[in-house]
Amino acid sequence: PAVARHSANLSAELKGRPVYPGTRQILNLQDILDECNRHSWVLEGTPWKGVECRAYSFGENLLEGMAVTQQTDVFMSLHGSGEMNAMFLRPDTQKIQLRSKEFGTRYRYMSDGYWPFVCHQMQFPFQCWFLNFDEDDTWEPGVYERMGQDISNETTRRDRHLRLKFKHFEAALKEILPVKGNRNEYQRLWDARKVSITFNQNQTTTYFNHMP
Repeated sequence: PAVARHSANLSAELKGRPVYPGTRQILNLQDILDECNRHSWVLEGTPWKGVECRAYSFGENLLEGMAVTQQTDVFMSLHGSGEMNAMFLRPDTQKIQLRSKEFGTRYRYMSDGYWPFVCHQMQFPFQCWFLNFDEDDTWEPGVYERMGQDISNETTRRDRHLRLKFKHFEAALKEILPVKGNRNEYQRLWDARKVSITFNQNQTTTYFNHMP
């Protein structure tokens, strides 16, 4: 795939997951990819003319996965071990974690207990952002929740499937992309607790403290 550079398209990678029964998924992933790639993007404050979206599932070929990540400007994924592939991102790229309803807000020990600390302790080799989707029509229960087997509040919320709305996807990129490569501005937003963005049930967008 083409590498995004100035005056070209930005490359956004959405990390797919193997489709095992019950594992958390972006249910409408292909729809988001299609709409992203045909959308007429206007990215004020950035050098890009558009966005190229693609999905990739890591795990089968390490070198291929490393190469894909190296060509990516924005790495987006659900919470999970596959996020470790973000360690192969180029400096000053952006990593965005997508969180299903309540996983990054009401129940957040697990979601905020790793990546915020990793990014901070590593002194931000890439920018870490977090998107919380708390609208009722953006999720479906995972297999254990459907069966009534509530293992724990954290695990149940983590394993919910996400139905991503393109309007949220677009709004998030328009807010996040102008900060790409600007370490001082990102540090300011981090310190102000404005790198965790929540799309609420009442149609408002707010920020959430990303550190427990």
